[in-house]
Amino acid sequence: MKPENKQKMLSPEYVGVFTKALDNIVLYDEADKALELSGILEKALDDNATLLQTRPDLINFYKDSLTKLKLICLPAQPDKEVLDLFKKNFILMLSWPDYDLLGKLKAKLINIDIVSERDKFKEDLKKITLENSEIITSSSPLKTIKDWLKDYLLKTGLDNQDSLKKAQYLSELKNIKTIKTAEYQVLSLLLNFYDRLNVSSETPAGFEEEYPVVKDGKLFIFSKGVLEPVPDVKANYGELTDLVSQPVAEKNLEVAPNQPEKPTPNISSPVVPSRLQELEQALKNYPPDSLESKAIKQEIEHFNKSVKKSPKLDVKK
Repeated sequence: MKPENKQKMLSPEYVGVFTKALDNIVLYDEADKALELSGILEKALDDNATLLQTRPDLINFYKDSLTKLKLICLPAQPDKEVLDLFKKNFILMLSWPDYDLLGKLKAKLINIDIVSERDKFKEDLKKITLENSEIITSSSPLKTIKDWLKDYLLKTGLDNQDSLKKAQYLSELKNIKTIKTAEYQVLSLLLNFYDRLNVSSETPAGFEEEYPVVKDGKLFIFSKGVLEPVPDVKANYGELTDLVSQPVAEKNLEVAPNQPEKPTPNISSPVVPSRLQELEQALKNYPPDSLESKAIKQEIEHFNKSVKKSPKLDVKK
C-alpha cells in the first residue's frame, strides 16, 4: 500500500466501503472475489501493522473480515491453511448462518487430486476436531466440541455407521431442556460433519465427485454411490445420447441431379438445434447451484463436445 494511502485503513469511509464489499461477497458466496480480497487484505495488515496498533478495534475488525473471506474461498486455500481455520474458527463455521460447511468441505476434497490423499486430509481434520475446545453449548454439562464428540462416539460407536443409533442420539438431544434450538442445530451439523470424515473417499459412498448418468432414457445423478433420479426434465436424454453418437444421415448430403451448383455449405455438426434447445429450456427450471442444474449443464457440455468432434463434411454435386 502506498504511503499516502496508508491512512485509508483508519478512515470510517474506507471501513464503510470495505464492509459493503465484504457483505456482498458473503451474501453471494463469491469465492473468487473472496480469494482476491483476502490476499490484498492480508498484505495490507502486514504492511500497516504498526499503524493499526493505535486502533485495536480496527485490527480485530480486519482480522475477523480476513477470516470470513478465507472461509468463503476455503476450497482454494492450501491444506495447512484450511486445517488452521478449522482449528481456530470451527465454531464460527458451524454456527455461521447460511454457511455451507459440508459443501465447502466437499469442494476442498475435490481439489485434492489424489484420492488417497483426501483420506489423509480427513484424518488430520478428525484429529483437530476431536481436540477442539471451543464451547458449543453454554448451559449443558457437556460444553466443548471435543466433549460432545466423545459423548457421541461413546453412545453410537467409533464407526458411526448405525443410522438408528444416531437418530436416537439426536432425538434425545432435542429433549434436553438446557440445549437451545440454535445449539441443537450446531450439534447436528457437527455430527454430520464428523460422520462425513469417517467415510473413505476411495469408496463409492465417500467419493466426492458427482456424475450425470443416463439410464433407460432417464437422467440420474451418481452421488455417494447412489443413483438419484432427476425429476421433471422434459428432454429425452436417451434419444439425445443416441442422436449425438450417430453420423449425419446420408440423405442430408444428397443433391438432386441437374440442379445448378450452389455454394458449398460448411457442415460441421448434425442439425439438432431443437434437442439443444430442450436442454437449455430444462436448465431454466432449476436453481443454478442445484444438482439438477449441474447435471444438465454437463449434458449440454457433453452434447457440444460431441458435435465439435463430428468430422466436417463437404457437400458435392
